[in-house]
Amino acid sequence: MKTMKKLMITMTVCTLIISAPNLELNAQDIHFSQFWMTPLLLNPGGTGAFQGDLRAVTGYKDQWRSIANPYQTFFLSSDMHILKNKWDNSYLGVGLTVFNDVAGEMKMGTTSANLSVAGHVFMGNKNHLSVGLQGGFGQQRIDGTALTWGSQYDQSMTGYYNPDASLGETLSRENFTYGDFSAGILWNYGSSKNEVNQSKGVKFQAGVALHHVGQPAYSFYDLPDESLNMKIIAHANSSFSTANSNLKIEPSIIHVQQGVLSETLFGTMLRYQIKENSKYTGLSKGAAFSFGGHYRLQDAFIATVMLEYTSIAVGVSYDFNISALRTVSSGRGGIEFTLRFINPNPFQRSGSMQGPSFM
Repeated sequence: MKTMKKLMITMTVCTLIISAPNLELNAQDIHFSQFWMTPLLLNPGGTGAFQGDLRAVTGYKDQWRSIANPYQTFFLSSDMHILKNKWDNSYLGVGLTVFNDVAGEMKMGTTSANLSVAGHVFMGNKNHLSVGLQGGFGQQRIDGTALTWGSQYDQSMTGYYNPDASLGETLSRENFTYGDFSAGILWNYGSSKNEVNQSKGVKFQAGVALHHVGQPAYSFYDLPDESLNMKIIAHANSSFSTANSNLKIEPSIIHVQQGVLSETLFGTMLRYQIKENSKYTGLSKGAAFSFGGHYRLQDAFIATVMLEYTSIAVGVSYDFNISALRTVSSGRGGIEFTLRFINPNPFQRSGSMQGPSFM
């Protein structure tokens, strides 16, 4: 336990030290509407913060297909517990996250791979604190042949485009790689050592994460003063249920700040447990259905449905655009699919899975 406390203190100090740089913005990161299904992208402190031993999550988002070439994003993450039986009231979580994003006619793409580790400590019967660190690399790329420059347009009144004209401009490079580092803290209330997410009563979760804390160089022109700005994520969610009801209400909120750009998303999911897992025969498999909506300020309304069956959870959401862009998008934003696997079957432990809005 002393070893674990020292590790948690070290991680916390690292988190505070690396948060010093300023927060100017030169690029904004990808985002998923089902943010609770992207725990390692959301907060490194969520590494290993789940009921079970092994978790794998994947997702795909297709956005703005009604306007032009769509923005397509794919991610895959996996995390697990280690040393859970070695330390009293504490354990470690380790994980891997990979995502790929391609956007627009220029095929601007981002690929990133990160390893993460989090220390978890149960404090009393109800509180669970975790501190996580994440590190890896990212690559940014662009299709230079798809670019057009002002010098390629006829300067006369016709404005004729001549692809063979001298460019007069050029990129220093069409791809570059950078190191990346993140840190986060996550607190759970209503969880115990034996049941990380209990099926009844009130639960609450809140966390803060700092991404791109080193603000790595980020420029196709190889400019030393251009960097990827730090991103701050604050998120919270809760779950309410009674002992005699299979219905759970799960509100959640997230705020993302990256330089001058920000995003706030909030809403509620309703989860109904269709049937419980058989405790003895295993013939009856636990299942639950969830539906709800979230609102992204000044941008979109998101409708979501999710089905959980034993170890598998499948989520589908759609962003209905309500911003000024709706005049050309006809309100069509993007569709998103997520798939989660947890082993062993989490229904077996408490009769209820952790729910759609919990990491």
